[in-house]
Amino acid sequence: MDTATRNYSDNTKIQPHDRRRMFGFSGGMPHMIISPLASNQPTEEIGQGQLILFKPHVSPNVDGDFKPAPIERAPKTFANVLTYNFGTDSENDWGYRTLSFLTELEYDKDTGVDEADLYFDAVHPKFSQIEKTCEMGLEVLVFNDNDDVPRPCPTCRLQYLASDECKTRMAESGLRQDILTQLHEALVVSYTQSRAFAQKKLDESKSEIDKGRNGQPSMKLAFTDVDNFYMKMLHRKEAHIEQAELIANQSLNQGRAIAEGLKGASTDSDPTQGMSNAEKAEFYTWKAEKEAKAQEPVVETPVQPIITEPETTEYVVDMQVLCDGEKGRITEAKTAGWFVVALENGGEKTVRKDRLAHIEVDV
Repeated sequence: MDTATRNYSDNTKIQPHDRRRMFGFSGGMPHMIISPLASNQPTEEIGQGQLILFKPHVSPNVDGDFKPAPIERAPKTFANVLTYNFGTDSENDWGYRTLSFLTELEYDKDTGVDEADLYFDAVHPKFSQIEKTCEMGLEVLVFNDNDDVPRPCPTCRLQYLASDECKTRMAESGLRQDILTQLHEALVVSYTQSRAFAQKKLDESKSEIDKGRNGQPSMKLAFTDVDNFYMKMLHRKEAHIEQAELIANQSLNQGRAIAEGLKGASTDSDPTQGMSNAEKAEFYTWKAEKEAKAQEPVVETPVQPIITEPETTEYVVDMQVLCDGEKGRITEAKTAGWFVVALENGGEKTVRKDRLAHIEVDV
């Protein structure tokens, strides 16, 4: 063991020092702040989703006789500081965990090659390595990051850690399975607690916001950027956004079901082929309204005859038209009075014929 002894000022006490490096891990919590003097880390914000390296540190000092007596602090001391501040108190557990079982792995002080990195990569690869993404926008590099480690997503990571893909990667790594298993379990605990703490902080914010809306004294009137980050960690969105997306999806699905059930619908081609999602939603809404009107009872009421001019304008492929006021050319005629128009500005629209207008050509 790479140890040293320290003589105290009275020259009577001796304390062994274990200089071997140690590692810790934290599962994605933003703003985990502590003084670099206390953590021996390069910045006051603790890194997330990566191995946190603890090394020994020597500070200048003098004894009672004002003679030089440097103070050396072991890696375990710094690891214990983070455990005390971010990983023990049940009311304030941010998800930090010390990975003491990695200390026994070999490392080269001269080259910096460390077996711990191999074990970590086997259990916790970057998503870019395994072609995965986070739907909330995490697990990617963000502006002003000081390194190449992206902000982790606890929700995505827990899904990956529980997957067969992760188990296969561990089994095929050729590394010690007992250490890989310990590391896997520690990361699951860290990410699980990080999600729980994010949920706790989000609940506190919501409680304060509700107080303000009810006219009670409140420290917060709206969700902050940090709250929004907690939501990303939990794969959640603000209630009004979730509700709007739910209604939009329900409307789209309902429209599709109605369109498919319409009598006489063509089974050979899809009239919405090539449309954007917004254009499809408009089409299905129109179809639903048309079907609903067809089901309404006919009311016999005397009316005065209205004389109208017959509709003479027909729209065919290659015809020059105005589409929502923009010049264009019809490139395709679809079913139910829908047309694809190539605009002069280079764009393309799929619209009903009531949004087209004939261009008068001077002869």
